[in-house]
Amino acid sequence: MSDTENIDITNLSEGKVEKYIQQLENSILKRTTMYGLNDVTMMKQNHILCKLLNQQGLIALQKQNYEQCIEYLRKAELATIYVPELKVQTFNNLACYYRKMGKTRTALQYLQQALSIELQQKQSTSLPDIYLNLCAVLSQLERHEEAIQHIYLSIIMLQHELLISTFQKPEQRQDQPNEQLFPSRQSSVQYVNSVKSHCNETKKQQERMSILVVAYHNLGVEMEHLKLQFESKKIFQSALLLSEQCLPQEHQLRHTLEEIIKKYNTEQQQLVNEQLTLKPLLPKVHQKNSELKQIYNSVSPKQIIKRNTQLQSMKNNQYKNFKFMKKNSYTETYRLERDRIMSINATTDVIIKNQENKDISNLPFLKTALDTVNQTTIF
Repeated sequence: MSDTENIDITNLSEGKVEKYIQQLENSILKRTTMYGLNDVTMMKQNHILCKLLNQQGLIALQKQNYEQCIEYLRKAELATIYVPELKVQTFNNLACYYRKMGKTRTALQYLQQALSIELQQKQSTSLPDIYLNLCAVLSQLERHEEAIQHIYLSIIMLQHELLISTFQKPEQRQDQPNEQLFPSRQSSVQYVNSVKSHCNETKKQQERMSILVVAYHNLGVEMEHLKLQFESKKIFQSALLLSEQCLPQEHQLRHTLEEIIKKYNTEQQQLVNEQLTLKPLLPKVHQKNSELKQIYNSVSPKQIIKRNTQLQSMKNNQYKNFKFMKKNSYTETYRLERDRIMSINATTDVIIKNQENKDISNLPFLKTALDTVNQTTIF
């Protein structure tokens, strides 16, 4: 089998993706058996297979074909053993699946693995998406303070990415002004490729803008959860303005934002009448400060002396109560034992006197009485 093994790509263009995936899997298996795990062609095929499986998994997820989705994504997870650079993408997609199925803790575990891998990379492009998904999962787990911190990071990184791409465009125009003004100087192939790359770049920028709108929307939702009504309204307004620039008019998110703004406008008079109070955007930090202040007050010298005095007085009272109870218990035991011994002695004296007087008519009764007294012994 030659290194340049041909795979029928026409099946992919015709939509027969399943057959193309099977051809890739069979080819990878054969090349691994013949050439080992270091075969370059096999690694390239694994890379293509993993990307294709992720793509088909997301398509199946959108079509709500969950069994086929998890089948594709599990195969992609196995393929990442040979393609570690696609682990982040695969884990991110698996998290989307498990979140859709309601298994939020499993989704959180996959996202944490993806985040730990991505943070170690020198150049990262997936961090905004991971933080966005982390926000959604943490919000479902009612951990809104952590969710809002992750969505802040996602928005900052998305804005930075869009700003960089915006500043790069004028530089490209200055570097190649003649090629854009006079495309005839280029070959037809080069010109078509430059137009395609420009269209792809514009499309990618629009996609990132739409993700930024989603991030703004999620930030507004988390602020509502944290009772930051005034701040959430401003965020939703910014999201609506941005959606009008980058989303089509029939987009569902755009309609959702319009409905949210209408709701806020109907409640505007009520919000204006309420007293505006500034709340911390990160309540967890504020809570920690109050807890530290409370701990400091509890370990102050005055509090320690007061607490030690209270403990000592409690110990003394417990010791006095114990001595009193012990004394009373001894007194009660002594009284019962004394009465028992006196009863035995009195009965014995009567028996002896009756025997001396040779009056044995009451002897059986006295013996029965003596046995009854002996049964009440307290030991």
